[in-house]
Amino acid sequence: NRERILFSFLFASKVVGENVKVKVLRERQTIEVGVPLSLNKPLVPVHQFDQPPCYYIYAGLVFTTLVQPYLQEYGDDWYSLAPRKLADKALFGIRQTEDEQIVILSHVLLHEINYGYQHLGNLPVKKCNGIEIKNLKQLASLVENNKDPFVRFDLDEEMVAIIDAKQAEDAHASILSTHRIYRSMSSDLLPPSSL
Repeated sequence: NRERILFSFLFASKVVGENVKVKVLRERQTIEVGVPLSLNKPLVPVHQFDQPPCYYIYAGLVFTTLVQPYLQEYGDDWYSLAPRKLADKALFGIRQTEDEQIVILSHVLLHEINYGYQHLGNLPVKKCNGIEIKNLKQLASLVENNKDPFVRFDLDEEMVAIIDAKQAEDAHASILSTHRIYRSMSSDLLPPSSL
């Protein structure tokens, strides 16, 4: 009867677990296959109900996970006002593994140990000491168990932060005290014996 509907209606009328028939072109032949529908796993969580923010502080560098409430601090139009790469990850990113997170260097708590890095902020962390970062727990573990004289953070936009591990250890209590921070990591990152 030639009534028009929105294309999105085709998706909205289906449920998770349902098997959908789709036509696919293979070797110049059209074949029909069944595809089971599954739930999308967004890379950036939309909500954080009843969960305090996850964070890790090292040498005044504040690391956290990217969640939509973080981006919503940019206002109602956050998808236009927030840093473009972060907004794109929130809107279009799909998790590849269950524990995958976007870890970002949120901002820097000023101290002489991190002088020159105070302009860094809202940058995804790519690597720590050459190891690709999968989530905040892994980053915290790599830093806490570091035996090298320096800790290197490779960030997005080809930025790098290198911190002297001994100086960072010496400055740790001072940074937390100056900024009135109770502990350097959120409770979900603490080892079970520390809770």
